[in-house]
Amino acid sequence: MRWIVPIVLYLVLAFDGTTHWDENNYLFKAAYAPFDLGAPWLHGLGGFYSGRLVHIGFLHLLFRLLGPGLLSVLVIKGMMAAVFLLAGLSLFWILRSNGWDGEVAYWSFLAFLFSPLGLYLGTKALAETTALLPAIWSIYFLLRGRGHPLRSGLPGICAGAALLLIATNARVESLLAFISFGIAGAAVDSHGRRDLLRRMGAILILWGIFTAVLWAVTDISSFEFIAKRGQAFESRSIARDRLDYPPNSLSLLFLGGAFWFPTLLALVRWRERFVRFAWIAL
Repeated sequence: MRWIVPIVLYLVLAFDGTTHWDENNYLFKAAYAPFDLGAPWLHGLGGFYSGRLVHIGFLHLLFRLLGPGLLSVLVIKGMMAAVFLLAGLSLFWILRSNGWDGEVAYWSFLAFLFSPLGLYLGTKALAETTALLPAIWSIYFLLRGRGHPLRSGLPGICAGAALLLIATNARVESLLAFISFGIAGAAVDSHGRRDLLRRMGAILILWGIFTAVLWAVTDISSFEFIAKRGQAFESRSIARDRLDYPPNSLSLLFLGGAFWFPTLLALVRWRERFVRFAWIAL
């Protein structure tokens, strides 16, 4: 019941009947746009779509299987909710497998689900949702450096880099999650700090090589929109949405994802290792 009740409650709350404009755009492109490397829309809006092709490609495959229509959209929304739940459960398991207290890991899972951002993303067919799962598992291969052969040495580094490549080609900002975990982990683990930083550097270098090769072969770059964002907005008179809103404590908590709750514990438990980890990651 400890798991079933919050999961069912989350599913009820997450199906809010709303859509995001980017979500509608992704669904339309996935269902009807020509899906080949020469299609003009891939570089449209200054590369807006090229950095989200893993997500749009995933939706495209689902539409190929199910056909376009309302039923397919509802199935996709259900799958997005399942992906978000799996991301939360993966976060819990990774925290536990790395020695964090079970109660802290469980409450982090709940905070991940029921934060305003978590509830909003739950059933949205947005690139952020698709990027979450590979991003979290790239962190797993970052933190697990010893033991099973698939989690150590070159295989683990390759797995981490490949997962990070998938995540950043669904939403390039996934790179921030990977780096924030790595830096926070190194800061609170004095014994394994050097090994963790070395491992993070190796994964990032290999990810950079993978990204460069993908760009050379396909002419698709997940960084294209970041490089051309201002130019694209000015040329098309699109409303700006970056740095237009004043930063405040609420937006900081939203950006903190699963760590907004543990950071509040710092008011009374600031000496604990997990709280320090959460503040650094935030």
